[in-house]
Amino acid sequence: MTLPVSSPAGTYGFPTNVIVKEGFPSGEVPVDVAWKAMMESDDLGSTWGPTDPATGQPEGVSRWRFPYWWGWNSTTAPLHGTLGRRVPVFIVYGDLDTTANTPESSPDVLYFSVPALYAAIPGPRKLMIRVAGTGHQMNWESQYKVLHKMSRQWLKNRTVDGFEEGSYFLDENGVYHPATEP
Repeated sequence: MTLPVSSPAGTYGFPTNVIVKEGFPSGEVPVDVAWKAMMESDDLGSTWGPTDPATGQPEGVSRWRFPYWWGWNSTTAPLHGTLGRRVPVFIVYGDLDTTANTPESSPDVLYFSVPALYAAIPGPRKLMIRVAGTGHQMNWESQYKVLHKMSRQWLKNRTVDGFEEGSYFLDENGVYHPATEP
């Protein structure tokens, strides 16, 4: 497998993404509350960015690693038959997430589909839940409590609301439906 480190060069030319407070998406969690929590957890990032006029101190930046899709994609997921068999898999994503679900017209190196990844996992021990009304930043959006609850249940019991396997859609009312994607 060829690593995408240099092709296309403009895509993989930096290891870290940053965003300033002004560009942070607003959700159910107030931006000031979310931003304060992130800055308290990042000693370096909190010293970067534009100056807050009220305090004269940097507002900080939110930093996250640049994703290299080649390590977790529909081509590599089925290798060795481990995922979904010896290693159970839980995937949760927002139905409005266009970061982890790029258009099929995207260049191969940028194309990613969560349902295609799920379908590529060879074993039966896999669960995928698409959550209504949320995007890529689910932990800062209106469904953050749903994400926390699901994560806690999966890590503790390897089930989510009684589901151990399959693909589901969780609607705005908290009702599960069999998913229409693979």
